[in-house]
Amino acid sequence: MAKDLPSDQRPQPFLFGLSLREVLLVTILAALAIGAKQLLRLPLKIPGHGFTLTVFLGALALGRVRRLGAGTLFGILTGLLALLLGLGKGGLFEPLRWILPFAALDLLLLLGLSSAAGLGRALLAGAVAGVLRAGTGAAVELLLGLPMDWILANLAIKASTHVAFGALGAALALPVLRRLEHRL
Repeated sequence: MAKDLPSDQRPQPFLFGLSLREVLLVTILAALAIGAKQLLRLPLKIPGHGFTLTVFLGALALGRVRRLGAGTLFGILTGLLALLLGLGKGGLFEPLRWILPFAALDLLLLLGLSSAAGLGRALLAGAVAGVLRAGTGAAVELLLGLPMDWILANLAIKASTHVAFGALGAALALPVLRRLEHRL
């Protein structure tokens, strides 16, 4: 996108080193993630099934912008929206449950393991996000004073389902990113 432009026509950094256009794209996808997660809530009784959509939209944001900071910004925005709208079970710690998984996607981008690179890397990125989502959920439960045996049993179930649904979300984003390669 901006790399093809001459240096005097490149957009100026606005936030986290991202241009205003990139920040707006990430913001729209973050708002869509929170809104769609609430509108499409299904009574499946499987922990983490809504994480598929969130990782899908987060991978779209990161794969479209492809700059360090996009995943973290997505996590901050979704976490703040979840906190302000009273969603989730983390209370004031709710933003942490959103920020850390998507900040990890930024680190994977830094290491060259972005979800736009291939199916294996997309599955890895989604799985890492799932592990961190389950881990931050367990950390919040620990801070809230829940019994350790309950936290560990719950973590085993949530980690496996979050990894599966996170990997599914990132894998579903891959063909969409490939179709959008020369658009927007």
